[in-house]
Parts: sequence; structure tokens; C-alpha cells
Amino acid sequence: PGACLLHANPVVALLRSVDTYSLNALADPEHAGILIFTLLLGGAIGVIQKTGGSLGLARAFGPLARTRRRAAGTTFGLSSLIFFDDYSSVLITGNSLRKPAARAGLSVQKFALIVHAMGTCIASLSPVSSWTGLQLGYVAGAVAAAGVPMDGFSMMLATIPYRLLPLIFVALIAVSVFAARDFGGIAD
Repeated sequence: PGACLLHANPVVALLRSVDTYSLNALADPEHAGILIFTLLLGGAIGVIQKTGGSLGLARAFGPLARTRRRAAGTTFGLSSLIFFDDYSSVLITGNSLRKPAARAGLSVQKFALIVHAMGTCIASLSPVSSWTGLQLGYVAGAVAAAGVPMDGFSMMLATIPYRLLPLIFVALIAVSVFAARDFGGIAD
């Protein structure tokens, strides 16, 4: 859309998006590093899925999810263990525990909330995740531009206690799961 604002012709806008904006972004070593990290992570997730990793997780964690409360706790725990990428956490946990959670009587809404909220929040708080690669690029650029005598990774780690949205959301999900209290649209 932005290129269409700069160029009246949509075909020219598409071509400029590729030859000017995308190529320049890939030429930047930080952007290229983030792209390579993301592609490698995606490849690893594909290998895990193709080799039956999620089936193994379902077999390992499925028996723990016998009651509604235990299904919620198992989903919370597995989502917390898969911290390296939010999409991976959602895909792996969702595919692994969907059927055991449904058999235990956990509502689809609560299951989806736990899987998605934990996947995104834990990945954004973890120092080793796909989010870290993206954040590191932004923070390193800002630190260098501001002349702060600290490397980008240390600065990014220092911000974790101030990430109130994911911290509060993880606490809220934990209270909902372990106190067996539902609220809003997930209340039965």
C-alpha cells in the first residue's frame, strides 16, 4: 500500500517494492540475519512436524489432560515449554493437545486463549526466540543511534521486567488455569 501511494501505477509500485525496498532491506546485514534466523527456525519446525514430534508430544502430554482443569494446566505447561517462536508454540501445542483437551471437556475458546496467549507472551519474553531476533534488530539500531554504551542484546534483556502486557497476561492466564476461574467469553 505504501508503494502505491508513492507510485500512481500499481505495477510500478509492485516492481519498486521488489527492486528498491526489498533488496535494500535484504542488503542490510541485520535484516538478512533476522531473515536467515526465521527461515532456519521455520525449517526446524517443519522437521519436527514431519518426523512426528507433535504426535510424540500428544502421546506424552495427552494422558495428563484427563479433566478440564488438568487439560488447561497441561496446555499452559506445554505452551510455556515451547518458547522459541510464537507460531511454533501455537501450531505444536494446538495440534498436540486439541483432541485430548476436547475429550477432557476444555472449551475450544479457553483452549485457544491459553495456546495463543502463552505462545505469544512467552516468545516475547524469552531471550531466545524469533521475537528476540526482530527486537534485537530494532534495539541495536536505536542503541547505536543514541550512542548508548551498551550492546543491543543487554539493552533488550533489561527491558523484560517492563513488558507489562505479556507479564500481566501470563499471570492472568495462570490464575484462570490454576484457580479454575473463567471470565468473559471463556466462561461456561
